[in-house]
Amino acid sequence: MVTNLPDIPPIVREELLQWLGAEPLELARSGLSGAIVIRCRAACGDFCLRGWPVGTSEEKLRQVYSAISTARVAGVDVVPAYMVRRADSTPWVAAAGRFWELTEWMPGRADYLEHPDVDRLQDVCLRLGTLHRLWRRQTHRIPLPSPGVQRRLQLLARKLEELSADCHDPWYLVPEYAPASSTIRQLWRQTMEHTRRCGPELLQELNRIATVPVEQHFVIRDLHSEHVLFIDKRVTGIIDFGASGIDEPLMDLVRLLSTMEPFGNHWEVALAVYESTAELQIDRRRLQAIDAVSCLLSAWQWCQWLVVEGRQFSQPLPTLLERWRRQLARLPILPSVA
Repeated sequence: MVTNLPDIPPIVREELLQWLGAEPLELARSGLSGAIVIRCRAACGDFCLRGWPVGTSEEKLRQVYSAISTARVAGVDVVPAYMVRRADSTPWVAAAGRFWELTEWMPGRADYLEHPDVDRLQDVCLRLGTLHRLWRRQTHRIPLPSPGVQRRLQLLARKLEELSADCHDPWYLVPEYAPASSTIRQLWRQTMEHTRRCGPELLQELNRIATVPVEQHFVIRDLHSEHVLFIDKRVTGIIDFGASGIDEPLMDLVRLLSTMEPFGNHWEVALAVYESTAELQIDRRRLQAIDAVSCLLSAWQWCQWLVVEGRQFSQPLPTLLERWRRQLARLPILPSVA
């Protein structure tokens, strides 16, 4: 008997699982979004039952479904196909305050960091370039300033304003109940020091590019190493579209390259494959600016979650602190591309 699974509403079992004879097998790690991800098994294979985070709109689900359907119709099989009982039915069910959907379970392991390889990196950039080309053709939007850049500009400006006060001990910004281990204090101080050192220059660079119109379409926006599955050197799955939306394609490239090759190894090789496949020229200076700011703001996000809010996550605290530390480690030597 399977244990430690969350309650699955009866209507979800009836509408999404029973017609395939699928039974819940195990609760999968679902990252930081608050989604519920359950691996299910049937005679015909394994499936992924996903309960979207509370508050996800149905409009968001339609957007993701349209993008995935476009890719699958075009023969791109690294994104998970929806399991739909009838051709005219909605592929999700509302129950217990969430939307639930069933997709195929993608094979492979997210093990790029354990086995980094330029052939693997090129393959994922080929897949991403193909997806972006399809989504760009699907969207046909007028170029506009990037929402992602605008959002980063506002966040960085706010952080610099918060740090503008002359204070000898920046820990004064932390609530009294926050965890105060020596490691957390060290990471907190390093984040503040990096922000004071390079924040103003990065803000200036963001102001330079913030109003430049760019092509926009559906992008994944959280395409990091844990969301790309491999078997040997071949990409077999790109998963988790919880953060997706309309933005410039650089948002996916920055997230992908910064998590797979954080110190710039093979970036130019990867970009060449992407550009050829996506039929898009990448502005290297723009990519570098977005990457640097994203890195700094990611460190601040860990400050907010672990220190200010004291959030609890399924991953152990040392794992989360290591992710925070990796962001800071990149800042002095951010990758350079010609």
